[in-house]
Amino acid sequence: MADEIKEVELEKGQTPEEQPKELTIDEIKEQVRLEADKKYKELLSGRDRANTDLKKELLATKTAEEQAKFKADEERKEWLKDVADMSAKNIGLDDKFSGLIKGNSKDELKESADLIRSFKETITKDFEKQIKALTEELTILKANGSAPKTGVTDPTDERSRLISEYNEAEKRGDGGAMFEIKERIRKIPK
Repeated sequence: MADEIKEVELEKGQTPEEQPKELTIDEIKEQVRLEADKKYKELLSGRDRANTDLKKELLATKTAEEQAKFKADEERKEWLKDVADMSAKNIGLDDKFSGLIKGNSKDELKESADLIRSFKETITKDFEKQIKALTEELTILKANGSAPKTGVTDPTDERSRLISEYNEAEKRGDGGAMFEIKERIRKIPK
């Protein structure tokens, strides 16, 4: 009976390569993820449209004075957000940390920015002190002739360094780099 099925499929003009293949677990997971992403985006866009429609309805039901106050409040919030973003850039914060600067007025935003700036400067000074102390300790050790030993990840000779590079290229699966490094290792005199 299985032979009959193969004959029927071949009569339709399909070759074994053209027959539908079974999906792997990773392919099924990817399909499910794509479907979930699509549904999520549709849901979000629907909610955004509904939110916009509700804002319009709310604005339409308000009096002229309430509408003006609502618009002014929205503009004020946008202006405060822009001031907070500029303060974050002046401090040197990334976009993901710009939300740390919060407040309901320009003065509150300035106080928040000053607090974050002083915190950042304190951390920076502490790290600079640690780096300076370690550098001085290293200089003293070198002057005494007892420099700290290098770790396993820092090979001292060329062959060891190249072997480490080869192992890293092998982990990445970079065959071209592996071949090049192998040739360089071969050229090193033993």
